[in-house]
Amino acid sequence: MAAARKPLFPGTYRIEIGQSYADISGEFALGLDEQFGPTVGIGMQLANVYLHPNDMDAPEKTIPNIVFNGWSAPVYGAIGIDKVTIDTGEYNLQADGRVDILQAGIGAGSGDGGPQCGCR
Repeated sequence: MAAARKPLFPGTYRIEIGQSYADISGEFALGLDEQFGPTVGIGMQLANVYLHPNDMDAPEKTIPNIVFNGWSAPVYGAIGIDKVTIDTGEYNLQADGRVDILQAGIGAGSGDGGPQCGCR
């Protein structure tokens, strides 16, 4: 089944949480995988990211660009990071991986009753 592409935000919008803010744009692609069930492709870009926790001094400058491309398979509690790039102008950080967080159900648990998490 082909994925249906749906804009996350039809344009770029400013989000604010406390003293922090960012300009965000992106889209979701909803799909159905024969093996993993419903899936969500996620592509988003954050610009002018200003991270200022209330208990810390204000940052000297914003992070100009963060790009995230990934997916989610909600039935399995899996989040895949195809690529995340943080570009400050001074340095560029890129990462990929997968996070599995299964709270209950078949295959759940780490033996101690806690969530199962695997990262690469």
